[in-house]
Amino acid sequence: MMKAILAGVFWVLAAGALEAQDDWEYGSWRVSTFSENVGTAGIVEDVYHYCIASSGGDGDAHISIEFMSHDAGPPTVYPSVVIEEYAPRGYDTQMQDGMTGYIIFDSYETAAATPVTSYDPDGYKLARVSYDQPYSQWMLQKMQANGRLDLVVQGRPVAAFQLNGFSAAYLKAADECGFSGVGVIP
Repeated sequence: MMKAILAGVFWVLAAGALEAQDDWEYGSWRVSTFSENVGTAGIVEDVYHYCIASSGGDGDAHISIEFMSHDAGPPTVYPSVVIEEYAPRGYDTQMQDGMTGYIIFDSYETAAATPVTSYDPDGYKLARVSYDQPYSQWMLQKMQANGRLDLVVQGRPVAAFQLNGFSAAYLKAADECGFSGVGVIP
C-alpha cells in the first residue's frame, strides 16, 4: 500500500520538515517527489530531494525504487528495488523470515527472494524483499525489459506487478533527483 512506502515521509510532512512536490502516473506506476530543507532556523542551507517510483499498494503488496538527490546514484550505485507486504494490525504477513522464494519475469528469468519481517512505526507487521547494490542494476534492467514481475514465496504467489510505465517512471524519478537512466534504460 502507498502508506507503506511513504509512511515515514507523510509523518515528517505533518511535522512540516518535508514539502510535497509533485506526482505523476505512467501506466501502472506512479512517481512522487518530496523536498526537505536541512538548514537550521528556517535558513535554506541544503535541500534534499526524494524521488520514489512505485506500483501496487491499496491493500496489496507494493514495489518501489527510491532516489535521494544527495546519495550516490547511477552509474556508481543503483537504487534498491523493494517489495513490501503489510498486514492489518494483529495479523501476520504471508511472507515470513526464513521462507524462500523467487521473482519470475515474463521472460522466465528469475532471482531468489528472501523476505525479512519487521513492524512499521504504527505497529503494522511488514515483510520486505529487497534487491540492493550490486543486484539492483540487474533487477532494474529486467524490469525495464519485461511486462510483468511475480513474487512467489514457499511455492505460493504473493504479488504480481505490471511493468507497463516502469521505464517512464524510473526515468522521471531519476531525473527529478538529478540522475539519468544510464545503465538501466537503453
